[in-house]
Amino acid sequence: PQNHVCEEYRLLGKNLIHTFATTPGNKNLGKVITLTSSARGEGKTLTCVNLSMTLSQDLKDRVLLLDTDLRHPKVHRYMGIPSGSGRNDLLMSKDPESIIEDCIMRTDTGLHLLMSSSLGRNPSPLLDSENMEHILNLLRSRYSIIIADTPPVLLATDALTLGVKGDGMLFLLRARKTQ
Repeated sequence: PQNHVCEEYRLLGKNLIHTFATTPGNKNLGKVITLTSSARGEGKTLTCVNLSMTLSQDLKDRVLLLDTDLRHPKVHRYMGIPSGSGRNDLLMSKDPESIIEDCIMRTDTGLHLLMSSSLGRNPSPLLDSENMEHILNLLRSRYSIIIADTPPVLLATDALTLGVKGDGMLFLLRARKTQ
C-alpha cells in the first residue's frame, strides 16, 4: 500500500472523485467511467483493477468493477477468481432487476465485481441496447463509482458504444511504446 505505484492509483482515484464532485448533474447517481486503450497490452485491465481496488478502500461497498469486454474478458484473471457470466446474464435477461443481486460478486475489500464471459458473436448490439441502459441506471443507483473495462478501440467499437452511455472515459497509452 505504501508503494509509489499504489500512490499514483490513489491520486488518479482522488482526481476522478474530485472531477465528478465539481461536474454539474445529478449528485445522487453513481458515475460510470469507461477505460480503454488503442490496442491490446497497454494496461487498461490492470489499471481498471488497481483503480477499482484503490477507490474501494475509501468508498467501501460503493465501487463496482464492470468487465464489459465481452470478446476477451480478463478481469477475473487479475482478481484470481473464476470467470463469470453475470454481465451476460443481465444483458440477455428480460428483467435484469430481478437477478442483479445474484450476478454481483463481493470481495473482502469491499469491491464489487460484475464479470463477463466471452460471447462468440458481435456484442456491440447488446451494449447499445435499451437493456444495457437500464442495467447502467440500476447500477448507478447502487454505486458511487463504476469502472468499466472495455476492449481496445482499434479492435472493436464496444468502448465507444459504452463510453457514450458513461460519464467519462480514460484512454490509456503504454509509455514509450504506443505510437
